[in-house]
Amino acid sequence: MKKVLGYLFYIIGFFLVYRLLNYALRSVINSIKFDNIATTLGTIIGVFIIAIPVFSLLKFANRWTNFNRKYFVGVFVLISIFSFVSEEEILPFNHNNEYIIWSEKKLDWTNFREVKSKSDGFAASIYSEIFCPREITKNSSGVFAYMSPTISDKLNDSLLDSQILIHEQYHFNITEYYTRLLRKAIIEIGSEELTIDDIQSLYIKYESKRDSMQILYDSISDHNVKNHEQRYWELKIDEFLRETAYFTEPDLNHYYNFNESDTDFYREIYHTTDDQLMTSYPMTKEEIKYGEAYEVLKSWDNDIVINFYKNGKLTNGGEYKSAITKINKSWWGDIEIHYYNPDNTYNTDRAYCVYKSIENDENIRVSSYFNVAGERVNNSIDVFETRSRFINDTIIYRSYFNKEGVAIKNKVFNVKKNY
Repeated sequence: MKKVLGYLFYIIGFFLVYRLLNYALRSVINSIKFDNIATTLGTIIGVFIIAIPVFSLLKFANRWTNFNRKYFVGVFVLISIFSFVSEEEILPFNHNNEYIIWSEKKLDWTNFREVKSKSDGFAASIYSEIFCPREITKNSSGVFAYMSPTISDKLNDSLLDSQILIHEQYHFNITEYYTRLLRKAIIEIGSEELTIDDIQSLYIKYESKRDSMQILYDSISDHNVKNHEQRYWELKIDEFLRETAYFTEPDLNHYYNFNESDTDFYREIYHTTDDQLMTSYPMTKEEIKYGEAYEVLKSWDNDIVINFYKNGKLTNGGEYKSAITKINKSWWGDIEIHYYNPDNTYNTDRAYCVYKSIENDENIRVSSYFNVAGERVNNSIDVFETRSRFINDTIIYRSYFNKEGVAIKNKVFNVKKNY
């Protein structure tokens, strides 16, 4: 009976080893690349804790079956190799780098094949298309605009000036524009609802639109002969790319709206009147380079760190007018909020750097404000202290005081936001 259990433990144990190498170890690698030391250490400790029962399982399996050690090592190595190779994300159509994927980097004449003559009478031509996999999976989720150097031609003579290259570049940019529109259309359907028929239908639609615009571009600019029309199209295509900049990332799995995976990043946050933090419009890490975004990191002991990004850069601004905001809530209800610059120094551009809120013996919440030296100061509307009493779930009675402890005249009733 123990031998049977031993082989069963081997099957379960090796499967868990595969999962650990496949996901947990990758999480450690990604954490080292992108996260801070504390997060990386936490990830490593988490993987170690998960690995302990796996080790115990294999230990008992070996004891009950006497599995030869060299076979054990062989199976382990095969599982390790397979776990990485099977999850490697590659461009299925570009194994040998024979194509050039669209990027912000401009094309140059080395990307074209040199020919002695061209039957169409032009000095150069570019071949570009959209690549979209037949089925979107974890390992094949890239939609790309690409050009083929082997069938993109140039003549080696004095006609090959920089403007001709620009004309060909904008043919490539048109392909990228319709690739982004295709990504957008696929993302709007979402991974759960997306079918192979959807992908095929959308691909045909945007390839057809791309082809039509390429013809129109050449027709109006007369293949780069009409300078003013050519320049107009360059500006027009630039604007198209600006309008679709959000969909620049080729990998569909990098868009939250496509697969709705867990995330720490949000487009908006709200701070309610009872000092609760609410998040809205979740997004992925890759999406934060467009516009404003918040990273909300929560720990087991009620601490919250909020990082504010603008176009991918950690900077002062947003809901808290700071790059980094740290919120600590004690188990008994006291709240402290600290506001920092991107370099983790206190944000002295604010009226106060630290906010504290405690509940006194009369069940009144008292809020006060402090500068970088720890001295009490007024807040941004010249209030030295705020006292709040919750009448019920929807009404707060709030009063304001100056530095001398004298109540400021108006007593305000606020409707608490419920989300």
